[in-house]
Amino acid sequence: MAVYTYDCGEHGRFEISRPMAESDEQGECPACHKLWDRVKFVDVSIAHDYKGLWMKNHGGYSVVDKK
Repeated sequence: MAVYTYDCGEHGRFEISRPMAESDEQGECPACHKLWDRVKFVDVSIAHDYKGLWMKNHGGYSVVDKK
């Protein structure tokens, strides 16, 4: 079993423990019972997007070189 994070548009993030074979299935928010997609994280030290270079900083990311 693995723990997956989902993001409800109304109630914020919640976690569900389920088998890895079900990892791509939507999760039901415990508050409103709507189905939501899983939040997928990229676990890298440095990430780049169209807004600039981002570096991992104590659990979050910060802009290093904003274009």
